[in-house]
Amino acid sequence: MAQRKQSPDLQHRTNRLKIKAGTISSVNIAPGLNLRYRRGIRQNCWQGRYENLELPNEKRKAIYSSAWLPDDHQEADGINILNYRQAYDKVLEWGKRAAKQARLEKLGVEIKDVSNFTVADAMNDWLKMKETTGVRAKGLDDYKYSIQRWIVNCEIGDIPVANLIARKIEQWFDWLCKQPKQGNGHSHSAPKTDEEKRARRATALRILRGLLKPALNYAVKQNESLAQECSPYQWERVLVNTDAARARETVIEPRDWNKLLKEARYDFKQLLIAAKLTGLRHSELRQARVRQYRNGVLYIPKEQTKGNKNFNAHLTEAGITFFNRMVAGKSPDDHILVKRNGTPWGEHSQTKIMTQLCTEAGLLTESGNGKYTFHDIRRTRVSELAAGGLDLELNRRNLGHSSPEIMEDHYLKVADSRFAKEIERAIGDMDWALIQEGTETKIQPLRVANSI
Repeated sequence: MAQRKQSPDLQHRTNRLKIKAGTISSVNIAPGLNLRYRRGIRQNCWQGRYENLELPNEKRKAIYSSAWLPDDHQEADGINILNYRQAYDKVLEWGKRAAKQARLEKLGVEIKDVSNFTVADAMNDWLKMKETTGVRAKGLDDYKYSIQRWIVNCEIGDIPVANLIARKIEQWFDWLCKQPKQGNGHSHSAPKTDEEKRARRATALRILRGLLKPALNYAVKQNESLAQECSPYQWERVLVNTDAARARETVIEPRDWNKLLKEARYDFKQLLIAAKLTGLRHSELRQARVRQYRNGVLYIPKEQTKGNKNFNAHLTEAGITFFNRMVAGKSPDDHILVKRNGTPWGEHSQTKIMTQLCTEAGLLTESGNGKYTFHDIRRTRVSELAAGGLDLELNRRNLGHSSPEIMEDHYLKVADSRFAKEIERAIGDMDWALIQEGTETKIQPLRVANSI
């Protein structure tokens, strides 16, 4: 960046206040671009002035930027109240956009008024684009809900995109992180525990990265005038903590799994067992039909998957026995797993039941919520297969994951009760030899009597 031009009369507030009221003092930043300081009778202000010097004198028309307050009586905040350096930089950026816009006008490019184009308008345009590009209905409904609930109906939705600043987005993001979880047919309280706060922050990150930023980038890509007004793009300057994007680190302990099975009603118990035998998602299991199961393989079509990709889930002998029992006597179009009244499981129907089941089994977090979710069964299955020596690529393909990185980052967890067993199996003998060598008398391994 070129060095700022010096102006003793404008750089120091004491010198600015000596300027006669009602007059304007300025400093030339670039050809045709000036930073002006108006010494008003009631209020002072900074303002930029641009004039296209390439045009003949009779066709020249000066344009002016927005006005900002100087730090004459209050400390500068870099947004509404600016010191000389900040005002200089603001006018320089504005002047670059004005010069580029003048060149576009000379080339005959249509310049649109974007002063009233809000964030909500950008989100609606992006949704229309998604509809025309063939996004699946379920994904589109999720987009619409999140955009309407967390962006359009919030304060940020009414802000013109050209006036959107990084600090405002960061404030909105912090607000979003503190909001209660929504949906699933019941209300939630504001996040309290570390895990709840992490989960809400992870959701906020998905909304920021997956909805707000793509929509704003699409808006400036479609509108050159808006691109000029927004450059540099403020949403690319947002600084937020991304640690929350780490995966939930919960796998189901064997003793807790037995408690869940003991308390579960028969139809939901079959769903739990099917999830543990396959590692499939609830949405994939609840839609599975008899015709999809053959010779120990459960075929999952892309219409039923999250990744929109076909895959086969291969079963163990125990899994084959279980699914043979589940499909016995049913027609090809029947659902494999159904509720006790014979109807299929609904979308998200497992959430409330799983919470009640954890409560009945005494498996609760510090805040009183259920310790486990249905998806934790999938994470547990993946971890058990990996611990048993199944190749990571085979594990990935058997569960329909898009990449091994997803498996490693989000699913390969270890139950706490397995740590000691695995460490003992790996180097237990070496540890015993170590302490035997360091003592004069032989130490016998500790034997714990079986409880009566």
